[in-house]
Amino acid sequence: NLNSLGGYVYFFLKFDPVEYLKGHPLMEEVPVLGEAPGTCNWKFTEDGKNSTKSLLDLIGTFHDLGCCIPTLSIDSVAINSAGRFELVEAKSQFTALTPRGASIDYLNAALLLEKLVAVSMGDHMINHIPIDISILLMLMRTNGYLYRFLIGNHTSLLLLHNRSTVFMEFFDYIRFHIPNFRIDLKGKVKGYMP
Repeated sequence: NLNSLGGYVYFFLKFDPVEYLKGHPLMEEVPVLGEAPGTCNWKFTEDGKNSTKSLLDLIGTFHDLGCCIPTLSIDSVAINSAGRFELVEAKSQFTALTPRGASIDYLNAALLLEKLVAVSMGDHMINHIPIDISILLMLMRTNGYLYRFLIGNHTSLLLLHNRSTVFMEFFDYIRFHIPNFRIDLKGKVKGYMP
């Protein structure tokens, strides 16, 4: 697979997703701040967020083109050397975009992600998927077509360096803008902010 950018040609190798994720797990165990030493929790790795976001972007791109991917499964995808999902053309079929078809695409993507966690890290790891990602998967299972914008821009997939930028935007909004428009919250909001 060759891609050209700015006059340079980049070559991306394609890997079986299970084998790729065994070397690049979606989740990692991290210590919990403020808890007893040795207390740990699971979170998606930055590479895991990037890969998951690439799967959702791939689905969104096909939906923008007016197509659904009813064959989306562990057999119909590959992961390139940049950690991004790609469709295996020989194992993919497309249908015209419908709300039901789009919802099925997101359902299949949620099942695919859970399956990849299970086969790359063990079946027991399904129970350790972090709550923010679990909420994303719930939206994908519920009605992907209805929640497609929320799914494609879910904050659980923001990379760590972007989260601080988003937090500062919300911080400024909460601290300075809300009290100016909602006089009844003026003293309350400032009292809760650092």
